[in-house]
Amino acid sequence: MRLIGHGVVLSTLVALVCGTSFAANIDEMVLGTQELASLQARADASPKEQCYLYAEMAHQMAETAAKEMSAGDVDKATQSLATLQKYTDRIHGGLSSDTKKLKDAEILMRHTAMRLTELLHNTSTEDQPRVVEALKHFEKVRGELMLAIFNH
Repeated sequence: MRLIGHGVVLSTLVALVCGTSFAANIDEMVLGTQELASLQARADASPKEQCYLYAEMAHQMAETAAKEMSAGDVDKATQSLATLQKYTDRIHGGLSSDTKKLKDAEILMRHTAMRLTELLHNTSTEDQPRVVEALKHFEKVRGELMLAIFNH
């Protein structure tokens, strides 16, 4: 009986550590311009992976906007949020085709929504409307992605 208790504790600890390290790795990997261009080219060449690849690019823009906002560069952060909305529109446009990795795209979008919510809470009051607009648009498309997953 004692071994079972240690096994449960050990497996719980491993799950927490692995889950935390994955979430931390998502936040740490901010891609540069060349990497984003490479993702864009892959998305254009592979219609079946477009949803996931555009979700990845939207996530990168959320991370970039958060870093720019914390550095005090509101103009660049606003541009990053506008680019995020452009990628979000492309996610929406790619939902009509037969797609792969929809669930992975939804998981990434859920994490991106959490990052945008964090950004909203850490942003000054005068800059919050920009973040709110991006978050609302993002959540709308995320909801449509969920419907596509359930219908698939």
